[in-house]
Amino acid sequence: MHVSTNLISPPDSRNFRAALLRWYRRRGRDLPWRRTRDPYAILVSEFMLQQTQVATVLSYYNEWLRRWSDFSALARASESSVLHAWQGLGYYARARNLHATARIVVDRYGGHLPKTIARTRGLPGIGRYSAHAIATLSELAIPNTGNSTHTSAVSSAEGATPARSWPRPRSPRPVPADCGRSTRR
Repeated sequence: MHVSTNLISPPDSRNFRAALLRWYRRRGRDLPWRRTRDPYAILVSEFMLQQTQVATVLSYYNEWLRRWSDFSALARASESSVLHAWQGLGYYARARNLHATARIVVDRYGGHLPKTIARTRGLPGIGRYSAHAIATLSELAIPNTGNSTHTSAVSSAEGATPARSWPRPRSPRPVPADCGRSTRR
């Protein structure tokens, strides 16, 4: 027996996407990591947001980027200064992994995040979700994997729109998260 993986028809999918993006333009949160396509800045936000509330991350994110503006600057930093700057975010393994990732990116990739999801996933502390998020938001690669309910809900296999053609300053990835946040209140 064949079971269809298409939960929504292409016309309904387009209508759903359009309605969701209209909602997001009116009600989506304006967050600093959504205003950039810089892979480093997006990677920093992904590490900080792992198991940490957005409100907490907001007070650290801009200061972190002011202090260490790119992979090279972070790679040169001492571990103690990185851990000190991370105080209050918890889970210090994330800070150590971010620091190790910066060093690897500088040593192996000339200071630029790898352009493939597979290589990005090979970096410390980066799993499937984060690799795809970084690739999509920074437009290093356009994953077409249906890797999460976020991706599959917003773009079905039929007629999926590449991230670079979505209205900026937003990518489709945060839309379901903000929509879910507003419906839980």
